[in-house]
Amino acid sequence: MKTSVFQKLCFSFLILNIFLLILSCNEDTPEKTNNPLPPPSGITLNGFVLDENAAPVIGIKVSVSSKQTYTSYDGSFTLSNIITPYDIKITFVGVPKSVGVVYKGMTTPGPLLLMQSYPGSGYSATLSVRIPPLSELQRATIIFTDNYTEGSAVIRPPADTANISIKWGEGSSITGKVIVYIYPLINGIATDYQKYGAKQNIILTNGGNTSIIFNENELTTNPGEASISGSLLGGVIGQGTTFAITYRFGALLYPFKYGAPISTTFGNEFTFVVPTYLPLVYNYVLSGFTYGPDSGMFSSKCRTVEFNTNNLIALESMPTLESPPDNAVNVDQATQFGVNPGTGTGINLISFEAPDRVFHVYQTEKFLNLPSFEIGIGRNTAYTWYVRRLGSLEDINQFGYSYFYNDNRLTFFTSSAKRRFTTKP
Repeated sequence: MKTSVFQKLCFSFLILNIFLLILSCNEDTPEKTNNPLPPPSGITLNGFVLDENAAPVIGIKVSVSSKQTYTSYDGSFTLSNIITPYDIKITFVGVPKSVGVVYKGMTTPGPLLLMQSYPGSGYSATLSVRIPPLSELQRATIIFTDNYTEGSAVIRPPADTANISIKWGEGSSITGKVIVYIYPLINGIATDYQKYGAKQNIILTNGGNTSIIFNENELTTNPGEASISGSLLGGVIGQGTTFAITYRFGALLYPFKYGAPISTTFGNEFTFVVPTYLPLVYNYVLSGFTYGPDSGMFSSKCRTVEFNTNNLIALESMPTLESPPDNAVNVDQATQFGVNPGTGTGINLISFEAPDRVFHVYQTEKFLNLPSFEIGIGRNTAYTWYVRRLGSLEDINQFGYSYFYNDNRLTFFTSSAKRRFTTKP
């Protein structure tokens, strides 16, 4: 009987200790409940905003959610404690148009952002180049480059002068070289290269007009020539295909931001003759281009081409607009816009254009609503909208670096037709 009582006492003591242990644990519970874990810490963004000529965009508003700042004299900005992924907006309110640009789903701590449609930044000058008279079939290509910026023009007889507008990003002047090469052009094809000349250390000053004259003695060198050939892979898409061979001297690689085409032909196959000696770093870029069934649709693709090989190029299918239908009315920021981006790995650039404002949205998704900027979308405002596919980019972070620094990832450019809509009264 004593054993039974002892066992009961031991059991009771065990239960008491368990109770006290639970009570002791519960004493910490209110403190933990009333002091939740701190929110996740974000990253610091140190980025730049540049315009289409690589000029810094100064004093422009940059925002992520409720955090905002303004760009400095060099286009730089800093935003702290940003949670990834983030949507970053750039806003300009002014004339002739207010502009809003948003990059959606970014993760990089160092965003390099293109401010499309931004008016009036950067530097520019006019270069006037005169050459001796050409024969009826001859053409002259004029090139200015500092190995980053470039400008070009083609002189056709009876003209003997080209006026080239050169734009650059920083500095009140730019120093480069001017190159001239002369060739006969038959049915759009340069058949050989007859004369060549160059002038070094040409200084252009912002707002200025620089004139240069080449005489016969300065255009005597034969630059040599070689053939580049290739074909369209997979057949012609759309309304027929144009092939062009161009040079690339500058670093800007945005599709078709190259000099004037050397030669252009139509069909599925091509052979181009190109000059083989020019006194600077360059390569040749093959571009294929075709129009779609509706106005504004096109597919274009660029690739660096090589000698002594069959250079193949395959055009991507063009994007289309899915919703809302053309001429939609009573559109507001609850209206969902949908696109079919076509083929090829890339990002979507969706643009909304009105007479007094324009919005550009960079994203990988197929659906979106009208972006929200302090500009507002306007009442009873008529817009056109369209989508362009930029490839072969894998995410939004790559776009700025591909545009400004020639990393060879931005190789194709396709566009939908345009549709119209009107916002609510």
